Amino acid sequence: MEERKRIHNRSCTLKQRKRLYRQEIVCENTDARFTNTKIKQLLRERNIEFSAINRSQSKLNKRTLYIGIKNINHMPRYEILTKYLFSTANYNRYSSDRHHRSNSRY
Repeated sequence: MEERKRIHNRSCTLKQRKRLYRQEIVCENTDARFTNTKIKQLLRERNIEFSAINRSQSKLNKRTLYIGIKNINHMPRYEILTKYLFSTANYNRYSSDRHHRSNSRY
């Protein structure tokens, strides 16, 4: 019984993952310092409707970000918005902006 339940759960998980990433944007060479929380925050700030995100790292330290998109009609606009969004230069700009904003409060 337990084995049957595990097999069923695995097949449902695979189907769900397939559905979440049906339309996806792939961002290569992303900065490793971007956390999942920061990635989601940046996507929400730019009104990008996503279903899921997944980061992966190859054996050669190549980092790739997969973003599952909810609405395929907005795909070209989202691809333009995210092209350099997760680069090292943008991370440095993002972190320095946050640093300046936090210092300006006092």
